[in-house]
Amino acid sequence: MLLKSRGNFALLAVALVTLVALLAVRTVIVGGEVAGWDHSFHLTNAYLTYFFFLPEGSPLGYDPWHMFGWPPTLYYNLGTSLFVSLAYGLASPFLDFKSTYSLCVALSYALLAPALAALVHSMTGSGLAAVFAALAAVAVFDQENAWTDVGWRQVYYVGMWPQRWGLVTGVASAALFSY
Repeated sequence: MLLKSRGNFALLAVALVTLVALLAVRTVIVGGEVAGWDHSFHLTNAYLTYFFFLPEGSPLGYDPWHMFGWPPTLYYNLGTSLFVSLAYGLASPFLDFKSTYSLCVALSYALLAPALAALVHSMTGSGLAAVFAALAAVAVFDQENAWTDVGWRQVYYVGMWPQRWGLVTGVASAALFSY
């Protein structure tokens, strides 16, 4: 496991990379606005899921007023709406719904670091390779394209964070499977 390599150096380094990634996007977490095209759509879907669809026992839901009657899960899967709903259920004494949504967006960016580090470590056994994988997961370069790269620019500006969250859950699942 990642814990056994070189006296926990890899684990601490990956934790530090993840923390730095969260601190780098702190404006989203601390009173910042989440910009972008798709964020209003995802925020609305998560809100409807938590306050209406889950209490009715219909997580896939249907609202005749939202998107002219299209099901909220028509273009994006239910995973992010359930993630925000679960997070809000846990954080509601401390955070309002929009702040919880922003926190989930930031987590979808930062949690790819430990997920990818665990996958690389499970395949190579190298703590150093795991640390480099964590760095690569959250690095932002000038050449990053907001439309084609699933990095911070696409998550923040375009609002396509369900793809990033899908990477987090998929890579983490593959890591757990391969250990």
